[in-house]
Amino acid sequence: KAIYALSKRVDNRVRCVTLLSPCDDIGIMKAYLKEKFHAGLVQAREMLAAGNGEEFVDSDKTFYPMCARTYIDYYEDGSDQDVFPYRTPNRPFVALASTSLPILATFGTDGEYTVDSPEETIALLKRNVKRPDIFRGLSVHGAPHNYSGKENELVFHIVDWLDTVFK
Repeated sequence: KAIYALSKRVDNRVRCVTLLSPCDDIGIMKAYLKEKFHAGLVQAREMLAAGNGEEFVDSDKTFYPMCARTYIDYYEDGSDQDVFPYRTPNRPFVALASTSLPILATFGTDGEYTVDSPEETIALLKRNVKRPDIFRGLSVHGAPHNYSGKENELVFHIVDWLDTVFK
């Protein structure tokens, strides 16, 4: 959300960005739902066309209850939510490439929501940032997506990075 917001409007109060486990929601849902993913999009589009965008998509087509309008916002290719399209590595990461701020991207190594390894994902991000010279990516060994049990290590890495940004 931070990268999307910065891609729409520059805010001079923001001096750097930390991305904690930025994931490809569409890629995750496609992998999880398989053939039901497309059926969910079809259902959501039909619901929107019928004026029922606030009604829920069938529960077997999503992780959690979600109305049709939100389903389209999250899972339509190229939507505003489609900020990290790891599933199509040759596609430009438009929102990410729009900022020249220092960026730190972190990933856990256990059960992370990425298509590739954290290292490969970090390399893909670095290829897509506007300023690779002020981008840092790192993985927190043994951390899950939410860094549970590894919070202190994560904080150490963030503070260390902030020290380099504001030196």
